[in-house]
Amino acid sequence: MSLIVLGCLLAGGCAYATSYVTLGPTLDAPMPETGDQVAVRVEDGRKGVSRYELGAKHVPAGWESNTIDLKEKEFLTDHVATDIVALLRERGFRARDSRRSPSDPADRTVVVRIEQFYARVMVGGGTASASAVFVVEALPRGTDQPPRKEMISTELSKKISLLGTDADCQEVVEGLYREVLRQLREKIAAGFPQ
Repeated sequence: MSLIVLGCLLAGGCAYATSYVTLGPTLDAPMPETGDQVAVRVEDGRKGVSRYELGAKHVPAGWESNTIDLKEKEFLTDHVATDIVALLRERGFRARDSRRSPSDPADRTVVVRIEQFYARVMVGGGTASASAVFVVEALPRGTDQPPRKEMISTELSKKISLLGTDADCQEVVEGLYREVLRQLREKIAAGFPQ
């Protein structure tokens, strides 16, 4: 038994222990002096997972052995909101997280609903897969314009070590999130949320 524990520790994680990961560093951009005011609200619409859970490790029999969670029990919505605010500021919007200053006026609100963000690491199988679906909606204030909706959807699969280490979990989750941010940046560069 002690050899199994020692092997798991040396390999960088164990199938039977929670893997703690990050999404990478949050983006940062200063508030522009001028520009449209945009309030950002992020909602977690995922079912059956906690707000900090990002996936699970599975053993060859197919059953889930443990979860993949954000370090420090950070909420996925908090990280996503910080990054979307930064992406909008990069494009000249005076963006802010609506949860931090709910009474400040805004020209429009951007609502991001996380429908799916899940990584599956197959311990002993040498594979990992992950998928994300975000629905992004721009709600103009005080106009008859209909809301503008966009969808971000991505999948990732890759070969990993047979052990399904913490490093494997980190690589899969961070790769998935980088792709989500890339797609969001493209949508904003193409004129969203105008």
